[in-house]
Amino acid sequence: MTNQRILLSETTGAYMDTYLLAASDQIQIGATRPVVLVCPGGAYLRTSDSEAEQVALHFNTLGFHAAVVRYSCGNKALWPTPMVELASAIKVFRENARQWYVRPDRIAVCGFSAGGHLCAMISNKYAEAAQALGVSAELVKPDAAILGYPAIDMRIDFPYSDIAPYLEGEVDPEHPERSVTPLYQCGLCEVNGKYMIDFKRPMLRAVFGTTQPSREQLDALSANLLVTEDTCPSFVWNTCDDELVLAINSIEYVEALQAHHVPCEYHMFISGPHGLSLADETVAVNDGFINPEVARWFGLCRAWLRKIDFVVKR
Repeated sequence: MTNQRILLSETTGAYMDTYLLAASDQIQIGATRPVVLVCPGGAYLRTSDSEAEQVALHFNTLGFHAAVVRYSCGNKALWPTPMVELASAIKVFRENARQWYVRPDRIAVCGFSAGGHLCAMISNKYAEAAQALGVSAELVKPDAAILGYPAIDMRIDFPYSDIAPYLEGEVDPEHPERSVTPLYQCGLCEVNGKYMIDFKRPMLRAVFGTTQPSREQLDALSANLLVTEDTCPSFVWNTCDDELVLAINSIEYVEALQAHHVPCEYHMFISGPHGLSLADETVAVNDGFINPEVARWFGLCRAWLRKIDFVVKR
């Protein structure tokens, strides 16, 4: 395997880590492989490690090349910067297809939560990203999208979150709000006499530069409103009781895909917290994130990829 860190933007410092399977003179001689570009979630405030390298390595076990895209977050995430960076990653793989034994017509994007939003956006707005890079639209168009509990609709609010995970340093019990991590302070609010975090506000500020974007701005980044017959085939999954990104996000996107006759497969699992990723011990934050039922999504995705001819080609 070849691992390489490739800079995607000198301005923002965004990069991707590649996981390229070595060419062999004993098996699959001269074969070209599909690629999956993994985009971790993190509300455009960070990129989560639990949705990164281990996911890429799992796709390696299918015989695919993979990469993890560390797109711009926080104060560097102003749209369309992350989408242009993801387009740059696709461009790099297509430009190096011969050298890296890549199938240039089989490049998929795989995203979770906000990373799922990013992948859904480039599935529909790749021409806009291409224009920003000064290249042809076909050079950066993904051939498939894999979306795990994606935050699709920017108009949908998030439920309030407990303040505890967003505190840092020494916390004053009488004034915990004073210890909220700076990145999340704009989401601080009081609900029924208790301090909570409106998780959506920091995300909106990162993406739009304001916590109160206009309806037109929200519509323009709601991927369910952007689907056309040209949107790439998509595999979508989520859990019914996701406490942060509500299931309606996935449902709306799948409905839009169906309405435009875009091939898709959708799975809603009965229960599981937000951020499950592979839902196994390789990425679990604690035992609550080990969920054998939800972990089935990866095998289902593998079967779907075969159905749409995402296979190693000799």
